Amino acid sequence: MLTLLVAGAAAALAGKARGGSLESLAATRLAWLALLWAALVLQIAPALWLELSDAASVGVVLASNLLLVGFFVVNRKLPGIGLMAAGLLLNVVVIGANRAMPVSGTAADLAGVAHTPSQASFEHELMTPSTVLPWLGDVIPLPRLGEVLSLGDLLLVGGIFLLVYRRMLAGLRRA
Repeated sequence: MLTLLVAGAAAALAGKARGGSLESLAATRLAWLALLWAALVLQIAPALWLELSDAASVGVVLASNLLLVGFFVVNRKLPGIGLMAAGLLLNVVVIGANRAMPVSGTAADLAGVAHTPSQASFEHELMTPSTVLPWLGDVIPLPRLGEVLSLGDLLLVGGIFLLVYRRMLAGLRRA
């Protein structure tokens, strides 16, 4: 998601402006980083190489998110991790309730994002009147980035920003 990269870059710029350093950020110790990489592989690989049934798709997404939960638990003392965990929880709830992340067609149109079944990723579906918890779905259009975000995504973005920003300032003395 481009938004996560933008948040990380904005946090790095803000941290640098406040006297922080990339060295402090690089010194951040992330425990069990393999969980994060495995979650990423589970999110990306099926979309690129595998044809999965709906049930298998949901299973892959939930397994990926379970790995992220483990990563968040072991790194819970880092700034922003709690916010990221809350965002992940909201996304898991809406995906679990709908068997995919519901996407608002209107928001997708506003963001310039394709939302027909053949163009959507395996873990997204167009919202319908029967969508459960639609307000937790992808309903926030970001036209300049060509993305549609959920409330959970916003919390993830905020958590990334906090993590990068606060870790860049970690080496500064407090007066």
